[in-house]
Amino acid sequence: MKPAGIADTCFCIDLWHGQFLGILCDLEVRIIIPDVVAAELRDPGIEPFIGSGAEIQSADSEEVRLVETLSQRYKKPSIADLFSLAMAKTRGAVLMTNDKHLRTAATKENVTVRGILWLLDSLEGRLTGDRLAQALESILAHGAHLPGEECRARLAKWRPKK
Repeated sequence: MKPAGIADTCFCIDLWHGQFLGILCDLEVRIIIPDVVAAELRDPGIEPFIGSGAEIQSADSEEVRLVETLSQRYKKPSIADLFSLAMAKTRGAVLMTNDKHLRTAATKENVTVRGILWLLDSLEGRLTGDRLAQALESILAHGAHLPGEECRARLAKWRPKK
């Protein structure tokens, strides 16, 4: 079985804007979306994610207690995002997020973090450079906060000047 990747809201939105739902089943991780994150997804709703192979799961009582503890330690991440962190921590899963504050909390909690740039990098060789560049440009155009220098380097690599 593939390792689990617990997604937060921002990661789901970036998957949508990058038009990656059609290849969710082909990723190196199986995407799990906490039900509280699923409830936050409005445009799109959760249906396209389910139809693409993402799993919606609920936190157990231990994870709910952990969210309460995490919310005392970390004030910046939303409660829904802390559910993603708690589930990743207790399940030994990777946290899939681009949120700076959530990444910081995950690092302090010794949880492995991967973001949309990792996903794009993992698809090199399977998708064309042009497709990867289009996805990144779309994600950025929809307001994702990603490291500018890293994005420019990837775009230059995937769309070299002739």
